[in-house]
Amino acid sequence: MANRKEVAEQNKQAEQVNIQAEQVNTDAQNNKAAVENSAPAIVTDKKNEYVIVCLKHPQGIKFKLPDNKHITINGNATHLRGQKSPVLPNGGFGMTKILKEDWDYVKTTYGKSMGIFNAGLIFASADSASAESQAKEHDEIKSGFEPIDIEKENKVDALKKIKKAEKDEK
Repeated sequence: MANRKEVAEQNKQAEQVNIQAEQVNTDAQNNKAAVENSAPAIVTDKKNEYVIVCLKHPQGIKFKLPDNKHITINGNATHLRGQKSPVLPNGGFGMTKILKEDWDYVKTTYGKSMGIFNAGLIFASADSASAESQAKEHDEIKSGFEPIDIEKENKVDALKKIKKAEKDEK
């Protein structure tokens, strides 16, 4: 049994986690609003057609394009970069607006060699509303980077999950 001091410390830590989770939720809502506000209008010029790329991965992924250009697709925890002790979100997709021709190149070049494409962890939609809808449909897909609840899972099981996720990603 835990003594009063340990219980008080656990309650304090739980309160800090709740505060951080509220901040993550607020940041996620702000990111959602930014993506919605930056959604492209219908464009008839094929050169300037955009898509919203959704990525269920904590970090962004940088893809190499032709002519030594690069494009970074934001992950679901990109907004946490630089924060002192952030809490990773449990699920959700990062969203990035990019040129459709860049997405087509990324999908063609990397689609067969990277498991995230086949697993549904990265996809593109024509607009932010479609991206949100599709993200909700894919929400149950696990990336392998979800936070582990130590109270519910023992350390051996948690390590097995991490090793399996690393193996699946290769």
